[in-house]
Amino acid sequence: MVLDKATGNLIGQAGFFDAMRDLGPDFDAHREAGWVFTPESSGKGFATEAMLAALGWMDGKAFGNNTVCIISADHSASMLVAEKCGHTLLRKMKDEHGDIVLMTRNNTAAT
Repeated sequence: MVLDKATGNLIGQAGFFDAMRDLGPDFDAHREAGWVFTPESSGKGFATEAMLAALGWMDGKAFGNNTVCIISADHSASMLVAEKCGHTLLRKMKDEHGDIVLMTRNNTAAT
């Protein structure tokens, strides 16, 4: 959970999960990074800051190998967050919601 320092209000969430989306072993074998923030908090760097902190924690763990993320192809703000956090293109595809981008991040510190 990410809280606004001034108000204490919830402005977003960031972290990891195992979704097992059946997108192939190059994606499903890794923990998925995810973030969601309120529209009012968008564009202020909160998602990047939260994910960099979460990835920093993950990088120090024995289980902290690769992470992946899935982003709607038209969500440029999330694409930028993923890139700033070190994720690179794995592949593009379509799902039931439209065009999506699968991204991966290799944690060389855990290998």
